[in-house]
Amino acid sequence: MDIKLYSPAAGNVKCRDTNDMNFTLAFDGDKKYIRGNIKVDDILLTMFMYEKCEENERNYYYVTEIIENNYAVLEGNGRRCFKDADAEPFHLNGTNYVMELQPSPNGFGCQVFMILPEYMRIEDVKLPEYTKVKLNSTFAGHNETFWWKSDNDSMLPDQISFDSSKNVKINILNSTPTFPYFFRIGSEQFIPTFNFSFGEKCKGTKFGIYLNLKPECQVYVQLGENGFAVSAKTTISKIEFKGSLSSMIFGGKYVSIKTVSSDSSLTIESLEICDLSNPHDVSLDQFVLRIIPFQNASNECEKAEILLLNSDVENHMEVLINRSKIIQTKKSTTKSLKNSTISLATNCWNYYRYYWSYILFSLPS
Repeated sequence: MDIKLYSPAAGNVKCRDTNDMNFTLAFDGDKKYIRGNIKVDDILLTMFMYEKCEENERNYYYVTEIIENNYAVLEGNGRRCFKDADAEPFHLNGTNYVMELQPSPNGFGCQVFMILPEYMRIEDVKLPEYTKVKLNSTFAGHNETFWWKSDNDSMLPDQISFDSSKNVKINILNSTPTFPYFFRIGSEQFIPTFNFSFGEKCKGTKFGIYLNLKPECQVYVQLGENGFAVSAKTTISKIEFKGSLSSMIFGGKYVSIKTVSSDSSLTIESLEICDLSNPHDVSLDQFVLRIIPFQNASNECEKAEILLLNSDVENHMEVLINRSKIIQTKKSTTKSLKNSTISLATNCWNYYRYYWSYILFSLPS
């Protein structure tokens, strides 16, 4: 069995208690499985592996190995079950052989990663069927494709663009809190992962973000020389991280921060912020991002971006246009009319004054 366990020592400062963690790789429910128990043995994090292929689980582990700062294979010379080719434990699902991972974290405080071989993959989470909320009267006068864009368009906010894979790229440097960004992903869908990318000269800079128009959920990030710090409006102290900020995952009342260290090891830590559910003024098929002004200490930061992967959503991701560009367009139209004859401008003015009023009062709030 080529599956490995790994635990980075840097993420285990708080993991020196009596808790342990269990997981099961179930091949046939509780009839056939391999089970792992992870705990601090003496002073180092250690795995103990058990197996069951007959009526009862074997009462002694078949392998034990330290996983703290060590990639430990779940295989061992003591394993007796599932050794023969004709005793293949996996159950068949279509053309795939499947096993189920059943974790029982028990409030365990350590970072533990399971590394799968290339020939294995994790089956995608089954998301709810994609549905959209019907446009209400605030969108009157235009259809959906006018308001919502899933490709590059001149009406998008200037700080947002799509790449060739339909991923959404957000320029943090040029963002302001004046204009929040609205994303339509479908009702009851997970918020996509926020992937970050920074230039080499961005040390010492700071920015903040919050979702769904809830300033009480603000998360602040300050980049340092050898790492970064994260704080929230709901917490007094900030959390220090060594390495670079890779991504943030928002869900429930928490944000999970993934860090990549210089030796390419990963750590993940969660921070409680507040309830991120949609308030009454944010449609159930959307989420809203507001970026707090970027503070660039050296004024040399050349790149600061967020990437939202299209693969994180069930159907596709759409971005609401910059509504102020509608007003700019109407102003440009009026200016060109003034260059026409006096009589034409006079005759058209009352119509456009009415039309402007209609557009302004029809914009989404």
